[in-house]
Amino acid sequence: MDIDIRANCGNSPKNEFLKELNIAFARAAVDQVMDVVTDDFELKMVGNQLIKGKAALKAMFQQQQEIVMEAISLHNIITHGKEGAVNGEFTMSDGKRYAFADFYQFENVKAKKVSKITSYLIEIFQD
Repeated sequence: MDIDIRANCGNSPKNEFLKELNIAFARAAVDQVMDVVTDDFELKMVGNQLIKGKAALKAMFQQQQEIVMEAISLHNIITHGKEGAVNGEFTMSDGKRYAFADFYQFENVKAKKVSKITSYLIEIFQD
């Protein structure tokens, strides 16, 4: 998998945390993702579906085993307090490209776990 990090995480542990979480999602590293989400975690894919809880998230990964992400580019990572945001693009093994913007809610200001992600995703048909 090609990974391109354009975002400067600098000295921000929260930004680094979100960078690593996005890479884990891209690699379908289920155990790594499960370690950093709360039991009552929610993933809202706007206009598509709502996933509630760790078990549902794990089931989503299992259902998408054939779908392989070939490349991901993280453009911006921003965090403040209990919130964060990441945007970028990714390419799937079927050649489809997508742009995304994800908004994160941390369990607390220490940002050791994510309790909610709201994700906006659009397919890129041309540059």
